[in-house]
Amino acid sequence: MGVSYGLYLATTADEWELPLCVGTAREVADYLGVSRATLYQEICRPREGLKRGYRVYKIEEDEE
Repeated sequence: MGVSYGLYLATTADEWELPLCVGTAREVADYLGVSRATLYQEICRPREGLKRGYRVYKIEEDEE
């Protein structure tokens, strides 16, 4: 059984959704200049990040 950990992806909020940053919650939050609480909130409410010009996605990855 593998261990599951979360990676986060920040993209532009336009039609292309180009990647801005991939990393842990702390790394992505630091890159965007927001707190981790704000990052988690924007994952739950994806429309919030549009005001700031980015979207955030959580990526689940299994390590075997």
